[in-house]
Amino acid sequence: PTYYPLGTATDKPVAADYDNDGKADIAMFRDGMWNIVRSSDGTLDVRTFGAAGNVPLVGHFSSDDQLDDTVRSTALAIAGNSWFTSRTDKMLVAASQQLSLADGLAYEATHSPGAGPDMMERLAARSKS
Repeated sequence: PTYYPLGTATDKPVAADYDNDGKADIAMFRDGMWNIVRSSDGTLDVRTFGAAGNVPLVGHFSSDDQLDDTVRSTALAIAGNSWFTSRTDKMLVAASQQLSLADGLAYEATHSPGAGPDMMERLAARSKS
């Protein structure tokens, strides 16, 4: 067997199926370095992404227009709890979070404070120019 130096006091476990073999891979995040022991062949895969102090997120981040649960819950937590997020933004997030991306954007365009009765016409005219 091959041994890899993983599991220091500052490592963050980030187990997931990185090699797409249907099995979770042993993995640790440390200061921007992802150390992944591939379950398919036992080799160590080291990737650089991020920096010291970052919080790693593990999940399936798809290319379609639907947000994955990890991204959605993190964004909602930030928007809902940030001191810098305005009360208006928090209201819009709460009201539109269960909608699809397109429906959510349409809701925000027509329900934002200051949106006039001609908001949709102005947006349509702007997109043509």
